Amino acid sequence: MQHVSRFALLVSFVALVGLAMRLSRFASAAFNDPKRLPAPTADSPVRHEPGAEGCADVVGRMLPEAMRGVAEAHGRSLARTTIIGVYASYDNYAKADGTRPC
Repeated sequence: MQHVSRFALLVSFVALVGLAMRLSRFASAAFNDPKRLPAPTADSPVRHEPGAEGCADVVGRMLPEAMRGVAEAHGRSLARTTIIGVYASYDNYAKADGTRPC
Protein backbone atom coordinates (compact mmCIF):
# COMPACT_ATOMS: atom_id res chain seq x y z
CA MET A 1 0.00 0.00 0.00
CA GLN A 2 2.87 2.36 0.76
CA HIS A 3 4.30 1.85 -2.75
CA VAL A 4 0.99 2.79 -4.31
CA SER A 5 0.80 6.08 -2.41
CA ARG A 6 4.39 6.94 -3.33
CA PHE A 7 3.64 6.18 -6.95
CA ALA A 8 0.49 8.33 -6.84
CA LEU A 9 2.49 11.16 -5.28
CA LEU A 10 5.16 10.87 -8.00
CA VAL A 11 2.55 10.87 -10.78
CA SER A 12 0.86 13.90 -9.24
CA PHE A 13 4.17 15.75 -9.01
CA VAL A 14 5.07 15.00 -12.64
CA ALA A 15 1.62 16.14 -13.78
CA LEU A 16 1.94 19.34 -11.77
CA VAL A 17 5.36 20.12 -13.26
CA GLY A 18 4.01 19.49 -16.77
CA LEU A 19 1.05 21.79 -16.12
CA ALA A 20 3.33 24.51 -14.77
CA MET A 21 5.50 24.33 -17.90
CA ARG A 22 2.48 24.62 -20.19
CA LEU A 23 1.08 27.55 -18.23
CA SER A 24 4.47 29.26 -18.39
CA ARG A 25 4.54 28.94 -22.18
CA PHE A 26 0.95 30.18 -22.46
CA ALA A 27 1.74 33.19 -20.27
CA SER A 28 4.85 33.96 -22.33
CA ALA A 29 2.89 33.87 -25.59
CA ALA A 30 0.06 35.98 -24.13
CA PHE A 31 2.51 38.56 -22.79
CA ASN A 32 4.27 38.81 -26.17
CA ASP A 33 1.15 39.46 -28.27
CA PRO A 34 2.20 40.90 -31.67
CA LYS A 35 -0.68 43.39 -31.45
CA ARG A 36 1.48 45.27 -28.93
CA LEU A 37 4.30 45.79 -31.44
CA PRO A 38 4.51 48.96 -33.56
CA ALA A 39 3.13 48.92 -37.11
CA PRO A 40 4.83 50.53 -40.13
CA THR A 41 1.55 52.31 -40.95
CA ALA A 42 -1.65 52.82 -38.98
CA ASP A 43 -3.68 50.32 -41.03
CA SER A 44 -0.97 47.67 -41.50
CA PRO A 45 -1.55 44.15 -40.13
CA VAL A 46 2.24 43.69 -39.99
CA ARG A 47 3.78 44.49 -36.61
CA HIS A 48 7.48 44.48 -35.84
CA GLU A 49 9.85 44.76 -32.95
CA PRO A 50 12.69 47.32 -33.01
CA GLY A 51 15.41 46.16 -35.37
CA ALA A 52 13.06 44.29 -37.72
CA GLU A 53 11.72 47.25 -39.69
CA GLY A 54 13.31 46.18 -42.99
CA CYS A 55 11.94 42.67 -42.75
CA ALA A 56 8.51 44.03 -41.79
CA ASP A 57 8.54 46.14 -44.94
CA VAL A 58 9.28 43.07 -47.08
CA VAL A 59 6.58 41.06 -45.32
CA GLY A 60 4.12 43.91 -45.80
CA ARG A 61 4.77 43.92 -49.56
CA MET A 62 4.36 40.13 -49.79
CA LEU A 63 1.28 39.90 -47.58
CA PRO A 64 -1.53 40.88 -50.00
CA GLU A 65 -0.53 38.20 -52.52
CA ALA A 66 -0.09 35.60 -49.79
CA MET A 67 -3.51 36.39 -48.35
CA ARG A 68 -5.08 36.09 -51.81
CA GLY A 69 -3.48 32.65 -52.14
CA VAL A 70 -4.89 31.58 -48.78
CA ALA A 71 -8.35 32.87 -49.72
CA GLU A 72 -8.25 31.03 -53.06
CA ALA A 73 -7.10 27.79 -51.42
CA HIS A 74 -9.96 27.93 -48.91
CA GLY A 75 -12.55 29.28 -51.31
CA ARG A 76 -13.27 32.32 -49.14
CA SER A 77 -11.48 35.17 -47.42
CA LEU A 78 -10.52 35.18 -43.76
CA ALA A 79 -13.17 36.33 -41.30
CA ARG A 80 -10.94 38.97 -39.71
CA THR A 81 -7.60 40.64 -40.27
CA THR A 82 -4.62 38.51 -39.32
CA ILE A 83 -1.86 40.25 -37.36
CA ILE A 84 1.61 39.24 -38.52
CA GLY A 85 4.48 39.66 -36.05
CA VAL A 86 8.00 40.21 -37.37
CA TYR A 87 10.85 39.68 -34.91
CA ALA A 88 14.50 40.68 -35.01
CA SER A 89 15.80 37.25 -33.98
CA TYR A 90 14.70 33.63 -33.78
CA ASP A 91 15.13 33.76 -30.01
CA ASN A 92 12.68 36.66 -29.69
CA TYR A 93 10.23 34.85 -31.98
CA ALA A 94 10.48 31.70 -29.85
CA LYS A 95 9.76 33.72 -26.72
CA ALA A 96 6.76 35.37 -28.34
CA ASP A 97 5.53 32.05 -29.70
CA GLY A 98 5.70 30.47 -26.26
CA THR A 99 8.12 27.75 -27.35
CA ARG A 100 11.00 29.17 -25.32
CA PRO A 101 10.67 30.66 -21.83
CA CYS A 102 11.37 34.37 -21.33
